[in-house]
Amino acid sequence: FELSEPGGAPQGDFPGPVAVDLTADGGAAQPLATLSDLPATRLDVGFELQVATEGVGGTADPDDVAKMAAEGCSVLVGGQATKDGRTITFELGLATPARYTRCTNGIDNTRGLVVENNKTAGAQINAHAVHLFWDRIGTDAALRFDPFAAVAGADDHLTADELAMQDLNDLRDADGERLLDEGGDPLFFFDDVGNLTRDETDLRAFVAEQFRLSLHLNGLGLCTYTRL
Repeated sequence: FELSEPGGAPQGDFPGPVAVDLTADGGAAQPLATLSDLPATRLDVGFELQVATEGVGGTADPDDVAKMAAEGCSVLVGGQATKDGRTITFELGLATPARYTRCTNGIDNTRGLVVENNKTAGAQINAHAVHLFWDRIGTDAALRFDPFAAVAGADDHLTADELAMQDLNDLRDADGERLLDEGGDPLFFFDDVGNLTRDETDLRAFVAEQFRLSLHLNGLGLCTYTRL
């Protein structure tokens, strides 16, 4: 995490890394660092999402961090979904390292953060889990879990490797039949903005990209990011 003059050198940074459990304290905001003696000016905000390192500090469970480090993951998402009496649990380890720069402040939609003399300014990084289950990278997305559930297997537990079995261009249900949308047409997950590469054609790659896009500054402030 760093603050810098637009196009200039860093003015303050917290080198990290730190492993954070976003569900700790009921999902309450978790302070990472306080940067002091910053110049009174408008500063760019930047941060990195890194592959987990075993033994790193933070609020995350050390066993989860060790597992992520062993699998080369930068995020571990867990939960459950229930429909028509069936409950599916999921634990998705995703490799999504990226560097975020030129962030827009979600509070006032201006670039970066204004630091005033003798005042404290807040920079909060938000991760919106809802992105993971959207069917579009772009606008007008709908929440869908059927393609996820279809590859969960007999144990009703879904992993990231199982997500990779679902072809974005040929989404199938658990019986191998084509998944259909509400109108009865074949269901597709769309990348409207061209973020995915030609080789990224499965649901795991799609969800990983959605997670990269889920990170914002101070609510809904968007950042420019580069994959690492």
